[in-house]
Amino acid sequence: MGLYQHKMLRSGFLKDVHTLSKEKRTIHLPSLPPLKLNRFYQNNLNRPILSSLWIQQSTKKDKVIVLDEIKLGKKRTELRLRYHIIGDKPRMKGKWTFGQFATLIPQNDFRKLISLAKKYDMI
Repeated sequence: MGLYQHKMLRSGFLKDVHTLSKEKRTIHLPSLPPLKLNRFYQNNLNRPILSSLWIQQSTKKDKVIVLDEIKLGKKRTELRLRYHIIGDKPRMKGKWTFGQFATLIPQNDFRKLISLAKKYDMI
């Protein structure tokens, strides 16, 4: 339970995200503002996020890619790949913003993300 960080990879794993306090769900990276992850996936209903694995992109330090395991039913879970980036437009300048579009990720970063997901039994 809680946050496990890998200093070399600038990544981390959060278990039981929906039960964690805001501080325990916050990613702290050097020289960037804190990134507070949501506890629930919001569609029409709030679905609990069971675990989140994150990695800071190696080629863009102000981008964090997150893999969420979401509980959608009694026996059904699914994975969501998302990203957050530091905004550069006036309203969001210097703040974390949710990536609305498909993310581009370097192949080595993707391999690390998948490797960590296997390590933590997400896949």
